[in-house]
Amino acid sequence: MTLEADIPGDEGSPGSSPRDRDRSRGLPRMLLAIILAGVFAHGYRIDNPLFDKHIYRQFDTAAVARNYADSGMNFFYPQVDWRGSSSGYVEVEFPAYNYAAASLQRVFGPRDWTGRVVSTLCYVLSAIVLFLLVRRIFDERAALFSVLFYSLLPFTLYHTRTVQPDPLLALGSIAGVYYFWSWTESGRWRDLAVAWAGVTIAVLIKPPSLYLAVPLAYLSLRAFGPGAFRQAKLWGFVVAVLAPVFLWYYHAYGLWIEHGNTFGIIGTTPQQGLWGPLDERWLTLGRAMIERIGLTHATPAGLVFLAAGLLLRPGPRSRVLLWWAVGFAVFMVLLPNAHLGHDYYQLPLAFIVLAFMGYGAVALLDRGVPRVVVGALTAVMLLSSAYIVRPWYDIRPVDMRRLEFARVLAGATEREDLLIMVDPTPQEDDPAIYRHRTPDGDRLYVNPIDFYNADRVGWSLHDHQATPELVERLRVDGAAYLATFWPRIVFERRPMLKEMLDRQHTPVEVTDRWAIYRLDVPGAGDGTPDQGPP
Repeated sequence: MTLEADIPGDEGSPGSSPRDRDRSRGLPRMLLAIILAGVFAHGYRIDNPLFDKHIYRQFDTAAVARNYADSGMNFFYPQVDWRGSSSGYVEVEFPAYNYAAASLQRVFGPRDWTGRVVSTLCYVLSAIVLFLLVRRIFDERAALFSVLFYSLLPFTLYHTRTVQPDPLLALGSIAGVYYFWSWTESGRWRDLAVAWAGVTIAVLIKPPSLYLAVPLAYLSLRAFGPGAFRQAKLWGFVVAVLAPVFLWYYHAYGLWIEHGNTFGIIGTTPQQGLWGPLDERWLTLGRAMIERIGLTHATPAGLVFLAAGLLLRPGPRSRVLLWWAVGFAVFMVLLPNAHLGHDYYQLPLAFIVLAFMGYGAVALLDRGVPRVVVGALTAVMLLSSAYIVRPWYDIRPVDMRRLEFARVLAGATEREDLLIMVDPTPQEDDPAIYRHRTPDGDRLYVNPIDFYNADRVGWSLHDHQATPELVERLRVDGAAYLATFWPRIVFERRPMLKEMLDRQHTPVEVTDRWAIYRLDVPGAGDGTPDQGPP
C-alpha cells in the first residue's frame, strides 16, 4: 500500500470530485502558511540571552556548541566550560545538535540564536512529518489541525525553539515511527533508512528512547503477523540502531574516565532511579502530567478536542498512537525523576496528544458542531497559548545584572585565566549535579551560567564546598581568580572563605552585587601578596 492510497480525495483517484481536487491542490499552501506562522512565532525574542525557562540545560548546550566552534570542530571531543584545569572533554549525549549550532557559529559568530535556529529547523521538519503521520492515520484536515496546534500551542511552541537537543530528538522520534510504518506498507528501502536514522538519533540523544520499540513492534506485527520476529530485516534494523549507540556511549564514558567531566548519563552519581510502587511521588508525577497536558500541551479549551479525538471512534489506524503512548509510559516509569523535573522530556508525547486533538476537531465538525464553535475554541486556544507561554521568555532584572557581572568579569580577566565560580545552594548535598572530578577525586557542583556569559572556564563550587583548603588546592592547580555573583549569601555562609580571601588575596571588585578576587601566591616576594600571574 502506498502513501497516496491513504489520502482521501487524492487527485489520482477515479472517484475524486473537482472540489476534492481543488482542496488537494490548496493543501500545500495551507500547510506552508501554518508552518510559516509557526516559524514567525518561533522567532519571538530569538536573540534573547539564554535566561528563559530551563536555563542550565540551555547554557550547557550552548557552551558545548561554542567550544566546538572555538576548538576546531572535532565532533568526537565535545567540551564544557566547567572543566577545571582539564581539557574539558565531556561525557555527553550524541552532540549532533550542538555540532549543528556550532556550524552556524562558524559562519555568524558566537550568537545564542544559532541554537534556536537549529531548533526551529527541527520544528519545521517535524511539523511536516506530523502532517504526513496524521494524514496517514486520519485525513488531511486532521493533519492540518494537528500541525496548527503543534506550531502555536505553548508547550511545543516553546520547547521547539530552546537551545537543547530535545527538538532534534522529537524529530527523530516521529520520523522513526512514520517512516517505519511507511516501510512496512511500501517495502521501500529508503523509508527504512530514514526510519533507522530517526530512531537512532533519538536513542543516541536519550538512550531511554528505546521505548520506541513498542510502537515499532506493533507496526511490525500489524504488517507481518506472528512471523514478524523471524524477519531478518527487522533484526538487522535493531542491530543497526544499537551499534552506534553502544559505540558512542563507550567513547563518551571513556571521556569521563580520562578527563573527569560528565553530563551525568553514565559517569558520577546516577541522578535517576526507579521509585517504589507506593512512593508518594507517583501521585506528584501524575498530577504534574495532568496539569501539563491540560494547561500547556492542549490548553484548557483544547481538552475538548482531545476528549473528542479519544472518544469519537478514531479508528483502527490510530492504534499506533496508543501503542506509542504505552511505550512512552514505560519511559516515564523508568525515569520518573527526569520526567517530574524536566517537562521537555515529554516533547515526543505531544505528537500523540496533538494528533488526537486534530482528529477531534474534525470529528466535531463531521458530527454537526458548527464551524463557528470549532473556530471559537481554536481562537481561545491560541489566545490562551500566548498568555501562557509569554512568561517563559521573560528575562528578569537579576538576569540582566548577571550579564553585567559577566562583562565585568571578562574585562578583569584574560581568556586563558582559570576561574573558580562559587554559587549558593539550598542543600548540603545534591549528588545529581556533581559532574566535574578534580585530579584529587573531589566531585564538584557545576553551574554553566557565569562561565558561558563571561566566556571563561574553570571550577564551579557550591558554597558549602568553597572551603579555604579546597580553594588553595585549586589555586595550586591553576586557578587565577575566584568570583561569585552572590557575595552576601556565600560570605555569610562561609565567613572563613571571606577572611582568607581578604587576608591572602587581592580584591579586584568586591561589592554587594558581586565579588572578584585575584588568587595571589600567599607570602610571595617580600611577604606581601603576589600581584598575580605574570
